[in-house]
Amino acid sequence: MKKNSRRIEWLVVGGIAILMSALNQLHVIREWLTNPPDRYFTGIAHYFADFFLYAAQMKQGAGGSLLYSHRFTNESVPPTWIYWFNNLLGYIGHIFGLSPFATYDISLFLLVTLSILLFYYLLVMLYPTGKIKRIIALVFILTASPLFLFGSPGGLWFSPSLAFNRIGGVPHQVFQTILFILLAMSFSRKSLYIIPLAILASSANPIQMLIFVLAASVTTRVGIPLLVLLAVSFPVAWLTNQQFNSPVIAVSKVWETAQWVNRSLPFVLSSIGPILLFIPFGIAPFFRKFRPLNIMIFSYAAISFLLFFSPVPAILSTTPIRYLHPASYLLLPILGVEGIFALGKNRIGISLFILLYALLTIPSFAGELRGRLAPSTNPGVLMDTEFNHVPRPVAEALTWLGRQPTDPSRPVVLVDSRKRIELLVPAFADKTVFSGHPLHTLYPEVKEKLRRDFFEGSMTEDQQKQFLTNHRIGWIITPKKQIPFASLVFTNDELTIFTVK
Repeated sequence: MKKNSRRIEWLVVGGIAILMSALNQLHVIREWLTNPPDRYFTGIAHYFADFFLYAAQMKQGAGGSLLYSHRFTNESVPPTWIYWFNNLLGYIGHIFGLSPFATYDISLFLLVTLSILLFYYLLVMLYPTGKIKRIIALVFILTASPLFLFGSPGGLWFSPSLAFNRIGGVPHQVFQTILFILLAMSFSRKSLYIIPLAILASSANPIQMLIFVLAASVTTRVGIPLLVLLAVSFPVAWLTNQQFNSPVIAVSKVWETAQWVNRSLPFVLSSIGPILLFIPFGIAPFFRKFRPLNIMIFSYAAISFLLFFSPVPAILSTTPIRYLHPASYLLLPILGVEGIFALGKNRIGISLFILLYALLTIPSFAGELRGRLAPSTNPGVLMDTEFNHVPRPVAEALTWLGRQPTDPSRPVVLVDSRKRIELLVPAFADKTVFSGHPLHTLYPEVKEKLRRDFFEGSMTEDQQKQFLTNHRIGWIITPKKQIPFASLVFTNDELTIFTVK
């Protein structure tokens, strides 16, 4: 009887996980179902430029490389391994015959589903005999949102106070959440799994690894588990951090650090939402069983917020929002549920408080969902443009380009400034573009002017020729049917591709 009850419980949880994963990608599913037959669907899941950056990494992984060679700037930049997980997903997807775009969306769905099941397993460890409490806690973890009238800290994509940000829209970020939850459980059990998990987590997110190590030092006395964690994590985190010195990555890091984050206490508290009403009453019950896992989860979240408010982000030239993470943020909904059970006393009281939570949360949660589905309020997704629904001739041309060998002396693709499909080239063809992603292109303003001058006739023929040579341009994509110093090699109704003579 007990086995049947547990099986039914996990079936319910599995259903919740699949439902939330589907809601998390509802905007992708809707666009896929309505994609016109004359269009190639890419399935943009979040900010379109980042989506194609990660899809380009998966395209390289499909070719068998775990190193990512930068494709959105024409300079020769050493390859990096910090995106190894995206490359690995691309390799796995290729084995199953999937495009980078299908790999992205399918892996995101599976990873989110896995992470939700893992959340529940964590709750089983916390409440081994409290089935109702852990199911309610899972619902809180998946739905907790800011009050409808307020926003989240900084309004950045990474803020976990928003439900769908916490669930995750980027495969490697969901993978990070999975790693740190597994690491917390393994460390609390003194399992040897902390060694591979610490290596992976340190390579995936050095900042969160620093916070986790600090939390681990609070959780336990100095001993073998803590020493192993230190010995494994710091060398890997240091090596990973060195990769951020790459010129391309450094530029994006500078931009991110420059973004203003509202760290005023009233704003941050309001962003936590209705669960804030119950959290103070849940702290004492949470520590009633003084177990390592409870201490670890609490310390991890507390240190995250302390560092978020501290001068440390500025000292380390990082954005404060990076110190908050879905893995540590799980504590807040859990404390909210503890508070409701402490205040409610009985089923009627608990039900009334849950109803209050639902009434205050549903408008915000529904607003988040509507925002993801409405292109007018979610311009970063660009669901109704040629990026998400690529004309078949464009996809055909870029796929053809991807089959052509690359000349090492002229590996760069120049895209006509009037066509603006440079973001698609690396993901479709695994070719380097002259300029592309706004934060992964060096000197983007200078390059944009040069590109316009070339195609709009502001350069003399000698200047055009020198421009192509200086920037190692071997391919030109344009709607034009004739380009000086170039030979036409592919044409259709949308595009013409030239090789440079």
